[in-house]
Parts: sequence; structure tokens; C-alpha cells
Amino acid sequence: MSMSLPTETQILVVGAGPNGMACAITLKALGLQVTIVDALSRGRYESRSSLVYPRTLAELDTVGLAQPLLDNGISSKGVTFHGDTDTLIAVDVSKLHKLTRFPTTLLISQSDVESIFEDRLKREGVNVIWNKKVVGMASNVLGVEVSLEDGSSVVAQYVFGADGSQSTVRRLSKVDFRDPDTGVSYDANAFPSSALQIILADIYLEEPVPPTILRDAVSWHLNNRILFCPLLRPARGGPEPGAPPTSYWRTAMVVPIGTTTPQHPSLEYIQAEVAKRNPWKQRLHVVKTTQAATYRVRSAVASTFFEKLGTGNILLVGDAAHVHPPTGGQGLNLGLCNVISLGRATARETRQLCRNCRGSESGVAGNISPVHYIVNVALTAAVASQTYPATRFPTRYWRQ
Repeated sequence: MSMSLPTETQILVVGAGPNGMACAITLKALGLQVTIVDALSRGRYESRSSLVYPRTLAELDTVGLAQPLLDNGISSKGVTFHGDTDTLIAVDVSKLHKLTRFPTTLLISQSDVESIFEDRLKREGVNVIWNKKVVGMASNVLGVEVSLEDGSSVVAQYVFGADGSQSTVRRLSKVDFRDPDTGVSYDANAFPSSALQIILADIYLEEPVPPTILRDAVSWHLNNRILFCPLLRPARGGPEPGAPPTSYWRTAMVVPIGTTTPQHPSLEYIQAEVAKRNPWKQRLHVVKTTQAATYRVRSAVASTFFEKLGTGNILLVGDAAHVHPPTGGQGLNLGLCNVISLGRATARETRQLCRNCRGSESGVAGNISPVHYIVNVALTAAVASQTYPATRFPTRYWRQ
């Protein structure tokens, strides 16, 4: 069922990736009016993150999203790091069973996460409005007026920028976005030749896969710069009938700086790289690739996650706020935890449960929105603790 763009909404979420959809689901579950738009004609469903951690599952469980993911993924022990074939360290999160209801690292393709989230949105009566590219934002007496490329517009009290690393919402808000180590602007240097690259591919391997390739954990072989992650087989898109038995995997391969790599490597290219890097030197036959792409490994953090525009609020989440290397699922996990916490804080504000924050002893000026104060502190702390040393996040990262 298609959905038309309203002229007014409480919440406008820009971007229908996993963070944008989780944000919309959270806000809708808390009783808020939500509209979600995306510039694309449909979801990307790309090969990116494949790990969901215990803390993220606990947050997702608060809005009923953990179990659907668990039902469609592989519950694993965690990640095992190898040098060549020798095991260096095994991170076994199952030992956290006394500390969490979810002592597992869930192995699930990001494309499956997005599909599950979109189905949940539809059941909540919220449909992603596709082909809606944001081109402008302006102050309006009722909030932020967002202009779309097709000439339509919508006024929202809150605009959530969940539109990825090349965020239009961030650019229109004039928020700086830089690498915390080098200080290089992400937006001004979108395709640096000096950046490390990594190939991510979803592949079918012919069985039997050697037992040395773990099926209950992610295997990182550091010397050979290759990762193997078992995944559940998709319902569709497998090898042709009559093909040999196969199993489904995510592989990641780090590409040395300066090496020329296809943006979308072919089956033959992936097979050659897997054979060359396979530390066990046992036969691994790649029968089919479903997705394969090369990504630049970059990091960046927004100078602020929030802006005030007139009486409205602009909030950056997910890759629009912080970009991470694709390995380890940092971006997806941090983003999902952020948007769910942010959704709760936004709901509290709209219900005027945070009025005591205005002009309180915390030193926050009276004209600052409580959600800005609460979530700016929470998000900055989260990014600092999970991604970068806290010393890189001084008080300048939140402003009026």
C-alpha cells in the first residue's frame, strides 16, 4: 500500500536504513506520529554488517525487535581471532549468561535486519515513503519545514537525519563531519585514495566446508586478512537446481592501500581471493555470490548531533552522526542503541516529563530542549566509550 506525504507530522525520519526504521518503530511504539521517507525507490539491502551484540539485542527487545532477529539468525559464541591457523583469542559472549538475557552474538545479514524492520513498520501502519529526496530545510512556526525534490514539503517538530554517511540533513544543517584522528573532512574528501579498502561478499560455499572454518563463531584470520561468518540461507536466490550442496557465508577481505579493486567484484575475483587467502589451504569452492562490494575504511564524527531550527529540532543518528569501519558491526550496533534511547527521550519530552531540565543546575540554558541535553550527553558518552577515547569528546561536542 502506497502512502502519501502528510503536510504536517510530529516526527519526520529521513532515511529508511536499519537505524531509520528502528527509530520510527520505537517512536511509533511510544505513541508518536511518525513519517519516514527515503530518496531511493526501495531499500538498498546491501551486504554490510552481520553482527548484533548482546547489548543491542537487549535494547531491541524493549520495542519487540529482538526475537524476530533471533528467529532469523545464528546465535553464536562470538568472534575468534587467528594469526594464520593458530588461535590468538576467542571472545565467547556465552559466558555473559548471568549478566544478560542475550548471551550471544547474533549472526544475521543487515539486509535481513532491514527486511524484518520494514515488515514490522508495515504492521504498525507505517509505510516508508520512497522517492522522497530532501533538498531543503527552513524554520517554520510549527517546527522545521522540509522541502522535497518533487516540490512537496512537510512540517515536523523533530527531524531525524538517518540518511547515511553522505547525509543531506547533516549538510543542510551545516554540521561539520571529520575524522577524529586526522581532522580531515569526510564531506570534502569523500573518496580518498589513501583509504584502506575492504571487500564484503555474501557467498555460497560448496559443502563439505572444512571443519577448520568455524560454524559457531566469526573467524578472523589476521595474517591473511580474511573473515568468515556463517549465515542462514536466504529463502530465495540460491544456486541453480542441481548444483552441489552449499552453505551461506559472509566473507570480508582487507585490501592493501594503493591496490586497485573492483567496486563490485565478480564471482571469479572472489573465488581467486578466497583461494589465495584461505589459511588452511583446503579447497573452498565459491559456487555463487549474492552481493559483493568494496568499501573504503573510514571514520568520522559529527561536531554536534543536534541543531535547533526555529521551534523545531534536528537530530543526527546512525552513519549521519558517526561512521565506522564496516568490520565488527560498530556502526549498526551503536546506531541501533542510539536511536532506541533517543526515541525514548523524545517521547518523554513530547509528554513534558523533562520540564525540570530547563534552566536546571546542570547549567543548560533555558532555551535548550531537554531532549538535546539528555541525548547529547548520552550519545557522546556512548560514542566515546565504544569507539574512541573519551579525551576526543570534550564539551564542545554539544552546543546550543
